Amino acid sequence: MADTASKLQLIQNNSIYRAFSGSNIYATIGHRQVGTLQSVTCSITREVAALYSFGDSNPKSFVRGKRGIAGTLVFTQYDRHALLQDIFLEQYNRTLREGQGAFNSQFAGNNPNQNLLGQPYVSTRNFADPNSGGAFVQALGLSAIDNTGDLANELSSLYDLVANTRLRYTDQIPEFDIHITMINENGDAAFAAILGVLLVNEGWGYTLDDLTSESAFTYVARAVTPLSSLTDTKSRLAAPGQLPSMASAQGLV
Repeated sequence: MADTASKLQLIQNNSIYRAFSGSNIYATIGHRQVGTLQSVTCSITREVAALYSFGDSNPKSFVRGKRGIAGTLVFTQYDRHALLQDIFLEQYNRTLREGQGAFNSQFAGNNPNQNLLGQPYVSTRNFADPNSGGAFVQALGLSAIDNTGDLANELSSLYDLVANTRLRYTDQIPEFDIHITMINENGDAAFAAILGVLLVNEGWGYTLDDLTSESAFTYVARAVTPLSSLTDTKSRLAAPGQLPSMASAQGLV
């Protein structure tokens, strides 16, 4: 009976479609809700190549290659920059070393202590580490050839040049996550996320013909969480095993 109930519940959930308008969509970057974002697009592309053999002009099979995730962000332009003077206001004009902790803890959900392969980051990649050069030399096993410490000092000075760069352009912003939440008047909800967003280009302009101004950004990203219904999840957790009324009405039970 429990099996039947779960199958009927699945049928019911897949039979109901819930819609959301732009006024039902909320975007959050890190811990802050974005009030000026008016458009977000996302494109997922992948390389596909056909495999051929002698004597046949038709492909025998297809092989998949690299995947790319990219899109655009369009903000309404008010009296300040949509990102540098709003979302990342506290980080603007700070050095990468000063702002690194905030981006790791507040604006990105990825574990800052691990890379994509699940291994710990080399400690010298952390601009907050004052001993970056020496740690880098040690991590690569170069201590034996760096008897005088010249290599460690040179690396430390180079890291300092980068770490002391001040955040003044959007293409300097480290990776961050965008969470998209949809909730309508009926209480239906859905969720999607774009993870590891890195801004690439920025554009804006002003004309006499437009009553509103916009600033647009293009980005690349590491991963996407597909749009998923939170209403179905909530209903399944609230009443597991309960026969849906729609199934009874349709004569399925």
